[in-house]
Amino acid sequence: MIAAQIAAAAAPDGNTLLLTVSEITAIQFLTPIAFDLARDLTPVATIGEGSALACVSPDLQVHDLRGLIEYAVAHPQGVHYLNPGNGTRQHLIPEQINRAFGTGMISVPYRGLPPGVVDLIAGRIQFGIVSTALALSHISARALRPIAFLGQQRLDELPDLPTIEEQGLGRMHVRSTLSLFGPRGLPAPTVARLNRAVAAAVGDPQTRERLRHAYIEIELSQPDDLGRRLVSEQEELGSLVRRLNLRPE
Repeated sequence: MIAAQIAAAAAPDGNTLLLTVSEITAIQFLTPIAFDLARDLTPVATIGEGSALACVSPDLQVHDLRGLIEYAVAHPQGVHYLNPGNGTRQHLIPEQINRAFGTGMISVPYRGLPPGVVDLIAGRIQFGIVSTALALSHISARALRPIAFLGQQRLDELPDLPTIEEQGLGRMHVRSTLSLFGPRGLPAPTVARLNRAVAAAVGDPQTRERLRHAYIEIELSQPDDLGRRLVSEQEELGSLVRRLNLRPE
């Protein structure tokens, strides 16, 4: 949110931009700082959607999301999950599962994913949603067990792993799209120039390969499309935060 505030307060000359993920639209409802993404920033372009893997500690004998739910129901407060920040999908998806199924999973806050993944591997926590790029090496080493893929289609490296949608919990999926914004009042010609520059950069084979290695599914958009989706996500995620009765900290 600090970077978003800096970008919002910058001169609208195209020299200060904010690259962020879509969960920031939920985070704004969970911070005491007065900030409105749709009001205070100018949409420029969407670059793509980041994927993730729902993982459990290998000591936990579950192999899919239904198994996790059944285990958590049978072991009240026996599942602790990795929370790298309130309002992220790593926070919102487990809380939706808690509300829908009465699982009582307990949030354990971390300053980012890596320290939480260390505890997940060690079995000090039992469940976490981990970015694909970070999770795969640990999965290959059998230090983590994947139980669902959070992406538009199955992951090539794990073709037998069903997506969250295939496991019947698609309604709980929170997307994490990577988008570029400028300060409020950024002139339309500048927005158009920056959008074209993003499209050209993403069209470069080397850039596309780097995004692929980061497991970001390319999804370019025009500024108006990003603006409409931003408003929709604000309504959807704001409603979700209220429905889950989450409070600013």
